[in-house]
Amino acid sequence: AALPAGVAPCRAHHSGASHILCSPNGRNIYTSMRGNNTLVHFSVDPATGKLTRQSEVASAGVCPRNFHLDYATSPPRLRVGNQDSQNVAEFAIQDDGSLSSVPTIVGLNGVCPNIVSAPYAVPPFV
Repeated sequence: AALPAGVAPCRAHHSGASHILCSPNGRNIYTSMRGNNTLVHFSVDPATGKLTRQSEVASAGVCPRNFHLDYATSPPRLRVGNQDSQNVAEFAIQDDGSLSSVPTIVGLNGVCPNIVSAPYAVPPFV
């Protein structure tokens, strides 16, 4: 499961997974989790298709929505739109499929009517 241990699934607004994508080679799955504002990386066993949870990073914002996998760049990148904090965070995708823990963050100006102002509950990025 993409949820952390001890967290029960919930159907409340902005509380679950919002997007799932597979890497072009089929060996990595990524999902954005709105309840705890994270991106979760799973590896895919090529023989069985079994998913194994590999890592989780903070989305660098509040309420991660859709994201984009860009394998045309070097290194490849995952860019996620964080709805309520109105930013886009860009993470490098490592050779093993994991995401860098320190993203590049681009703020957006006034596109969401329910703006969450800093400080919000995400780790500091240095």
